[in-house]
Amino acid sequence: MKTEAELSKITGLTREYLKRMRLSGKLKQGVHYFKLSERTIMYDDNAFFEYIKAKNENIHEGVKDLGYLVSRWKANKKSNRANGYKGEQKAS
Repeated sequence: MKTEAELSKITGLTREYLKRMRLSGKLKQGVHYFKLSERTIMYDDNAFFEYIKAKNENIHEGVKDLGYLVSRWKANKKSNRANGYKGEQKAS
């Protein structure tokens, strides 16, 4: 799970563009993102990139190549693992 700022940094998409994707219905609440409060939104980065790959579309003029976008995401995940980050810890 990523915050809007983290997903924006990974993808190069603006926070405003992510918001427009949510409000237009392209991204579904409970699937692609979760509203923790009025001001806190978390994105399921795996679901987000699966959506992008399934649509195989150029979602933003700043992102010319879907492969580049996915490679940035994978590099970020690999870097997190190398630094010992294990992702969200689920409460038991």
